[in-house]
Amino acid sequence: MPNLPSTKLQVPPLRDRDTAVPCVFVPSGGGRVIRLRRGTNLLGRAEQARVRVDEDGVSRRHAKIVVGAGDRVELFDLQSTNGSFVDGSRVDRAVLGHAVRIHLGRHAELHFGFWDLDGLPDEASAEPTLTVREQQIVRGVADGLANAQIGERLGISPRTVTTHLTRIYARLAIGSRTALARWAIDRGLVD
Repeated sequence: MPNLPSTKLQVPPLRDRDTAVPCVFVPSGGGRVIRLRRGTNLLGRAEQARVRVDEDGVSRRHAKIVVGAGDRVELFDLQSTNGSFVDGSRVDRAVLGHAVRIHLGRHAELHFGFWDLDGLPDEASAEPTLTVREQQIVRGVADGLANAQIGERLGISPRTVTTHLTRIYARLAIGSRTALARWAIDRGLVD
């Protein structure tokens, strides 16, 4: 079993009301709660993934969570390269209970549970979040580094940095490096 990281659950698990629904909490990028739909919910780096996790070691179509009748929720690994783990054990298929940790590969951590979404921001209205890699790139931009220097710092190619920046600009509706640096400073990503 790999040495998996553990992030303290930041959204309080609630299951004492009839309004609790199956959700995934993604701690990276500032954290976001995603309500799962009945049926199949894709997890991975693909644009069409319901739970989009753009982290190193996560496949485009990494796993799926199927929400069935009642409280039956199952995770299926989709023959991913780096595997899917539920509470530290590698699985091909697992029934998910309340308050379990899911890892996609070695680094991407998610939390599954049944939460009452009252009082939490609506996913559609919540501010977009960035992956750990995207936050690293934003810090490089805020530090005044060129794409080649950011790539060297992170061990990736300048072209990969450009690809990430294109996604970041689109997701945040920002059009310049200066505006991106200001965005990062306003949110405490950099000093």
